[in-house]
Amino acid sequence: MKPKIKEIVTPLIKYEKKIRIGYHEKAFDLMDEDNKIESLLSSFDGQKELE
Repeated sequence: MKPKIKEIVTPLIKYEKKIRIGYHEKAFDLMDEDNKIESLLSSFDGQKELE
């Protein structure tokens, strides 16, 4: 029996999201305070546009 595509893809997507979140946290830690505030504001603006 072959595994369904969804069974393979779903864990991959979750894993990819974890990597991306981890990467952003690392990059965020390296920023100075001004950049952190700007980054938070821009991500907040981006989320408002998506809704």
